[in-house]
This record gives sequence, structure tokens and C-alpha cells, in this order.
Amino acid sequence: MSVHQTSDGRWVCRFRRGRDIAHPEATKCYFGRGEKARQRAELFEASLLDLRRVRKNGIGITFSELAAHYLTAKISDMSETDQDSTYYKLESVINPIIGRLQAMSVRAAQLDQYVQTRMQARVRIYCGRKNGRPKYKEGDRRVSLSTIHRELSIIRAILNWGVSRSLLPASPIAGYKMPKRHDKVILPPSREDYEAILRHAAPHCQRLILLSYYLGLRPGKEVFDLTWSMVDFKERLLRVISARKGGLNSREVPIHPELLDLMQEWQKADAEANLPPETPIIHWNGRGIKRATSAWKSALRRAGIRRQIRPYSLRHKSITDMLAAGGDVGAVSKIAGHSDPTITLRVYQEVGSELKEKAVAGLHGGIKDVLKSATMLPQKKKEK
Repeated sequence: MSVHQTSDGRWVCRFRRGRDIAHPEATKCYFGRGEKARQRAELFEASLLDLRRVRKNGIGITFSELAAHYLTAKISDMSETDQDSTYYKLESVINPIIGRLQAMSVRAAQLDQYVQTRMQARVRIYCGRKNGRPKYKEGDRRVSLSTIHRELSIIRAILNWGVSRSLLPASPIAGYKMPKRHDKVILPPSREDYEAILRHAAPHCQRLILLSYYLGLRPGKEVFDLTWSMVDFKERLLRVISARKGGLNSREVPIHPELLDLMQEWQKADAEANLPPETPIIHWNGRGIKRATSAWKSALRRAGIRRQIRPYSLRHKSITDMLAAGGDVGAVSKIAGHSDPTITLRVYQEVGSELKEKAVAGLHGGIKDVLKSATMLPQKKKEK
């Protein structure tokens, strides 16, 4: 077995047929390019070596071994964000605590202890990269129950996958009751917030803001992978490749007239800068980007906004505003890329004070006149 880099920069792990229990006929597995790909390839190779020991000695498969095979089998179905998040959680948090346990030994008692351990830990804050590896520092806040809930969901998914692949006879945590999530309610930006952020944003961040809001796009691959070839100026439509969230695979979104004018200006500016046609619509000096975290935080700071607002809140505001304006739920759901309109109503419709007042105003009025004409009944005396 070996891990090496191909001539086109991809990392690959080669092994004998039958070593990968998830794919018995496979002899190699590719992991993409970059430092993360190399780490995943080495992790996978280590899991194959451990699996040989397991088979030879008859020892039950450990959780970390099962997790490595799970990642290999599921990686093609995950978005890039989910890949990074799951890999980070396993390597930095989950495996150091329960990775050496045999998978069938991960029971409710172990998960209860896991929860207690994580509740005492503090969040880690990303501080950039050094020698190709991410750097973190310990923050002041403790890890939230919502974060722990997501980690337990990963553990449960891995064990259930092991059962589906006949690697485990049954899930050792079947029926385990997860701790309740304490998700923070992050309200979408008001119109004043939205306009202030837009005024103080860098040009590439302005494109992110306007595309996310006017098209209801998820501020990840959906928006950062947009190119001019996906825009139909004549029909005023944008063809979107949806993120892997279980909804529609692709969709066509009508372009708002004001956004259409701006996009035509952007395309003209990109052409004058001699950028290749395949350049993403959102770019930094002609280079495509995967995120705009620093630019977003800078815009918030310059706008004087102190409360937490995420780029995803722009999509939240977009869908909520369309519903508040009387947009058909089915149509809004398709624009958002949801598989079911009930998701649109359940997750995204923030009922603000104006909507509440409008709802209350629809109740019957004239109650004072009714009371004035009411026949007053004599009150009964209390019995002694």
C-alpha cells in the first residue's frame, strides 16, 4: 500500500483488492488536490493497515477505522463544506475522545461522558494557516450544546452506516436520546442593516451581497461558482447548480430588473479587464474565491453593526421578504431550491413586527359598537 501524488497533483492511495471493505473490488482511491487531500489519503491508508490487524487478530473494528471508511464511501455525496467540517470534527474532536474504542463499545454511557467532556471545552478560533496547516487558538466561550449535538449526529451517522454495510451487527446507540440543541436565533438584517453593509462592502463583497439577496442563493458554492455562462440576459434567468442539501439539483431563478442592470455592468467591467469568460462572477482580482469572510466582517465593522449577521442571513432575508410581499410559497420554494414548500415556511419565514401587526389587523373590528349595544345582564349575588 502507498500514498503518492499523481502528475496532475491529485493524491491517491493504492492497495490490494479486498482491503477496502466499503469497496471490495477497488485497488485505489483518489482524494483530490492540496494538503487536506494528502491528510485524507494518509488517514485512509492508516485505516486499511488497522483493518488488516483487525482481520488477522479477530479484534472488533474501532470507531476511528469505521469513520475512515465512512468518509471514503460518503465523500462523493458531501458538499465541500460538509467534507471539511466532518473531517475537522473527526480528527480534532471526536477521534481523540472515542476513536480508539471498538465501535460496538460506543454506547450511551460513553456518549454521556463525551457530552460532559465537550461541555467543559472551549471553542477553537481559526487563525489562518502555517506551513499549509490550519492554526487555531482557544476562545473564551465554552462549546455550545448545538455544536455537541452536531458532533453526536456525525457519530450516529457513522455507526448507522456501519450497520448498513454489515460491518456492525447493530447500532450500539440505538434509541439514544440526544441532548437538546440551544440554537441561537440570528435575525436577518433589517433593510437599514442591509443597505449599510452594502454601502461599506468591497466590490467583490457587494456582488456577493446582491446575488445572495436578489436570487436567494446559498453563500457557498452556489454563489461562488457562478459564471457568466449561467446567465441568460435575454430571458432574464440564472441557472443555478444547487448545493448538496437534499433539495433540487439545479434550478432557474428569475433575475430582478435592478440586479439585471448591475450584472450587465459587471460583465462589461470584467470584459474590459480582459478576464477569461469562465472567470467566476464573484472574484478577487480575477481569481475565483471560495469565501469572503474577511471582507464581510470588514463591511460589518465599517457599517457600525455589532450584532452577529452571517452572509447566510442574506438568503434568509431574501426568502422572508418574498413571502412577506405575498409571493406564492410554491414559487418561492423553487427559487430557494427546497424539495418541499413546508421547509420554506418552517425554516425561513421570520415573523417580524410588521407581519404580526398585519396579521392582527385582519381580525374583525367594530367590537366597541357591539359592546355599546350589548344587553347588560344583572350580576348574580354570591351565595353566603
